[in-house]
Amino acid sequence: MVYLDGQKEYFDTTKMIREHLGNAAEYEKDFLPPVWRSADENAATRSHGGIDDIEFEVFFDALREGKPMPIDVYDAASWMCVTALSEASIAAGGLAQAIPDFTDGMWTRRDPVDVVPLK
Repeated sequence: MVYLDGQKEYFDTTKMIREHLGNAAEYEKDFLPPVWRSADENAATRSHGGIDDIEFEVFFDALREGKPMPIDVYDAASWMCVTALSEASIAAGGLAQAIPDFTDGMWTRRDPVDVVPLK
């Protein structure tokens, strides 16, 4: 509860949070990207909760339309090297392994890319 000195009101934060939980549906029309809106009802039951379908759709749209890839080669290399680094860590008795910087420092100067533009 928040009481404002000198004011004849207070804010019950627990009540406010309860009133605003579960309200995503009222914002979906204006803010949910079309690729998410077009996901069918069964998507959530498929691989990774349906996100794989959305990733494939965005990937193939980028190919068809000549847009930047949603996951570039540097991100892919960083994500995929975790398997090999995990194996190296196990072989070294659990020692931490450094993830290589495949961009040679250029990641600090890469412009962000909105692969699913929001309104």
